[in-house]
Amino acid sequence: MKGKVFWKKAIPLAIVFLFVVVAFSPIYVHSNGTSSAQEHSVEYSPQTNSPSSNSSPSSAGQVLYTLVLSNNSLLNGNVVNTFNELSPHGAAYDPANQYMYVINWGSDNVAVINSITDTVVQSITVGYYPWDVAYDPANQYMYVTNDGSNNVTVIDSTTDKVVQTITVGSSPVGVAYDPANQYVYVTNPGSENVTVIDSTTDKVIQNIYVGSLPEGVAYDPANQYVYVANGASNNVSVINSATDKVVQSIAAGSEPVAVAYDPANQYMYFTNSNTSKVTVINSTTDTVVQNIAVGSLPQGVAYDPANRYVYVTNLGSNNVTVIDSTTDKVVQNIAVGSGPEGVAYDPANQYVYVANSGSGSLSIIGNTSEATYKATFTESDLPSGTTWYVNITGQPSPGPITVNSYSFSLTNGTYSYTIQTANKTYEPSVSSGSFTVKGSSIAETVTFSKSSSISSISSIEIYAIVGVVAAIAAVAGAVLVMRKRK
Repeated sequence: MKGKVFWKKAIPLAIVFLFVVVAFSPIYVHSNGTSSAQEHSVEYSPQTNSPSSNSSPSSAGQVLYTLVLSNNSLLNGNVVNTFNELSPHGAAYDPANQYMYVINWGSDNVAVINSITDTVVQSITVGYYPWDVAYDPANQYMYVTNDGSNNVTVIDSTTDKVVQTITVGSSPVGVAYDPANQYVYVTNPGSENVTVIDSTTDKVIQNIYVGSLPEGVAYDPANQYVYVANGASNNVSVINSATDKVVQSIAAGSEPVAVAYDPANQYMYFTNSNTSKVTVINSTTDTVVQNIAVGSLPQGVAYDPANRYVYVTNLGSNNVTVIDSTTDKVVQNIAVGSGPEGVAYDPANQYVYVANSGSGSLSIIGNTSEATYKATFTESDLPSGTTWYVNITGQPSPGPITVNSYSFSLTNGTYSYTIQTANKTYEPSVSSGSFTVKGSSIAETVTFSKSSSISSISSIEIYAIVGVVAAIAAVAGAVLVMRKRK
């Protein structure tokens, strides 16, 4: 009887206790509709950090990245793509916007590459079967030769819009710019002449007859001469740009197709497709001083003033031969994609871009002993000692991190990353992303907050859970008291 009386008193007391506990329980929860997480931020380090490795080259480089043009994917290392519909050919660099302009012979357009991120940012339709491209820094125009439509497309690189189409000779291929008189020289193999365009008006002012099958062309600012490679007559026509007259003809191997100028020694480097050699002409005397054996079917050629290297694309052997212009010796052969033809140098990042016509890609060559810079990740708002993870694609995983920051040593380039934590109560403000290292260290800050799966529980639900626990505790206490009284 006493037990029954006690239960009648204990149960109401337990209920009253439950409400008291719920009413005054100090529970803190995140509102489901708000978040205390800050936005992800990238801060470029203000200090001028020194590279963690010697930046002087120990070799001529290697393929650091492969850019597949058809799907705009940037891959690490040398990847030979098997699918090609674009047939990239020539290339030229615009230092004003740091864009590389790549001619796609197979798709009648020009791919505009942001050389900071090495991604395609624009595609510009031009004429039929575009072949080569040259840059005019005075008006920031790109001049594109169209082999199939007998004209030149002019692109304003400040807007990446076509502003002019200029009719020239038959089957135009090579193109070069003369800054002294602001003339553009276009080689026409079909009509065996060179069309001269005044870039201030974009009007044709002259046609100069040269050798048979003229292709490559380059300008020498020291003597103001224009050098034209004549593939079928196996010689070089030298044009005085002051008079636009041919003043010299120089025998230059067999089937010269392209030419690049080295201002340091005033040499012209001509690729000879038929003999797999490069003919070197001293432009101060207009005489051949060297013939250098390279790969099979050499095509394009470009000069790197930072290292004084000459890069030669070899269509038949799918590689690039690197010549040290201080000795005219071959220092390296670098495997690239299929069918390399055009080549251009970017002085901002000291990369060499190779257009692979057979694999629809760009091989991006950089020095193997490139400088490395710190990319530091710092977490915020994780409880001390909580394990978290940072993984960068293509880099070794550092494993679990228990301190609040971690640094990677990286060369110039664009990287993707993911971030996780072992404590599922917390989640990062951004779980994945990308960043670019460009000649200096960077800092990445990621703020962690309570997981949305935890904060999604309403306050009423939490109060109810606490109330039930309190009620159970009250009932249990009452039972113990009752047993003692027995």
